[in-house]
Amino acid sequence: ALVSPFAPFWFWPLLGAGLGLIWSYTAFVGVAVGLVWLYPSWWPLGVAAALTGALLWCWSPVVWGNRLLEHTPRGDTIDSMVSRWRGWQLICHHGTERWVLGHGPNSMEPALLRWGSQFDVELCWGEGFNEILQIYYEYGLLGLLAIGAFLWRVGSHLTLGDPWSAAFVVSIILCVAHWPARHVSLGVPMLSVAAYLVAH
Repeated sequence: ALVSPFAPFWFWPLLGAGLGLIWSYTAFVGVAVGLVWLYPSWWPLGVAAALTGALLWCWSPVVWGNRLLEHTPRGDTIDSMVSRWRGWQLICHHGTERWVLGHGPNSMEPALLRWGSQFDVELCWGEGFNEILQIYYEYGLLGLLAIGAFLWRVGSHLTLGDPWSAAFVVSIILCVAHWPARHVSLGVPMLSVAAYLVAH
């Protein structure tokens, strides 16, 4: 998803095949927003795609015994979104206990395991699957201020139609329902794009 703004038109079928194999709704949204950022005149197409996706999700027709958008090439992704949503609610609730400085580095994984056992719910393992909420839980208000400073510094260099800016926008979308900054293959390109934008 991060490389999509740099992909030439002839590479798009391969990019689409890759997105189809991983079937990540977060990646779909990130690529769509990144392409609209790269090609601002495409915003009506982006709005139409978003509305179509939302209608299909709400309508949820059954095709071959499975709800549309629920059964995917890699399995039932709706369950993972429900697990993430439950985790986010618990992070917000328990994050208020130490909201100034947070619970400390690497405290998210044991907290998720504890909550899953305590409340008998299935939660995502290891990460909070939302960079901002995880930083809030682990580093509190201080961490949120650091994120704000980082986004302000990079955000002032974003321009419409620029592939580097579009790649950074994609990375921010990925941060909403995944953990790209903690994943080496995503975090290093994400930070490299940010460094390039600030340097130029």
